[in-house]
Amino acid sequence: MKVTVKDLEAPPRGKRACEEQVILFRETFPRGCQVTAANIRKAQTVGLDIGWWAEEFLSAAALRAYQEEATAAALKAYQEATAATTLIAVLGLKEKP
Repeated sequence: MKVTVKDLEAPPRGKRACEEQVILFRETFPRGCQVTAANIRKAQTVGLDIGWWAEEFLSAAALRAYQEEATAAALKAYQEATAATTLIAVLGLKEKP
């Protein structure tokens, strides 16, 4: 699948990309791009909203799977990041500065 600026300006579900994202996409992929693993990583690295793209372009089944995986990954990362703080708080312990 190839993605172009025109696709961002008139996506299938109708929620047009904001102008900042269109400009960033144009700067990153001047001729558009094929959807590949490398290009998805590049898009994420430069700050393109790949979540928006998924919501606009994936099939309903693929979008559901993406959202389930993204939610599970985000929850796991949050729990890992806050586990020590939560445990310290639950035990009523004080941390030394």
